[in-house]
Amino acid sequence: MTGQTQQRLDQRIAQYLAILVRCIPGLRALPWRYRITGVVDAADEIPRVLLPRTAVLAGGLANAKWVAFDCPRHATERILLNLSTGRRPRWKTDSTDVLGVRPSVDAVHGGTRCHFWIRHGKVSWVEDRAASSSSNVMREEDRERR
Repeated sequence: MTGQTQQRLDQRIAQYLAILVRCIPGLRALPWRYRITGVVDAADEIPRVLLPRTAVLAGGLANAKWVAFDCPRHATERILLNLSTGRRPRWKTDSTDVLGVRPSVDAVHGGTRCHFWIRHGKVSWVEDRAASSSSNVMREEDRERR
């Protein structure tokens, strides 16, 4: 099998897996870790479809300029983070195997906010302060009623 044929096959498998992740409830919640599975020379060479919980570095392994992965909450939305020191805002990756990014990622897709950390490949959601403060207010009101 030629390299080009293998790449097409890999993309087709990635498309089917992405469809499965979107269609089967709870599949995105499985404890898979985000992994860096590829390196390309430029951001426009990042594959259109990525396997679930995978990331691709753009700009080379030693001097990566971008990291791309699909949003953990919205699998159809791509997140592209700047790693270059010459641009702001910028993020840092922890390794070249398991994905970890600093600082947190705060994205809005279709009116829904996705604010999370990726540490050692695991997603940790940042608590929404507006929701937590309103729940605290409700608790105080409940206490006053008693």
